[in-house]
Amino acid sequence: MDDKKRLRIVIAQMIRHNDEHAQDFTTWGNFAEVNGAGGVSSMFDEARKHIDAATAALRRALDSLY
Repeated sequence: MDDKKRLRIVIAQMIRHNDEHAQDFTTWGNFAEVNGAGGVSSMFDEARKHIDAATAALRRALDSLY
């Protein structure tokens, strides 16, 4: 397997992993909000924004390998 193919595989796995975390942040942020922890919910929202930005960078990296 060539190096670019390995990178594409690894980056795709990272994107899937980040997408799972992003969904968890949303789920637990909603849980926190419903249970009176609005401040914690806001922090989950902030984390979601950061992981979305990281995932966008990974998608650009992946696109550049094709």
